[in-house]
Amino acid sequence: MMSTYGTLYETFAVPLIEKIIADQNAAEKRLAEELALSPEQELTLDDAMADLRYVWGGEIFALGLQLGIRIACPKER
Repeated sequence: MMSTYGTLYETFAVPLIEKIIADQNAAEKRLAEELALSPEQELTLDDAMADLRYVWGGEIFALGLQLGIRIACPKER
């Protein structure tokens, strides 16, 4: 039996993540076509976009963690 968090993740997060990935791939493909990139340049574009996603993902995680700590921790007086 799947946990509540697992069910919520599978029900709500996975479809959104799959849509975001599909949209990003389509936008990246359109960009490569518009710029008439060679296969090697397309790979470089793909690597650069993946790098940005990883960096931004880490930044967003850190910001969310900081926000959660600020909300959860008692205020000093």
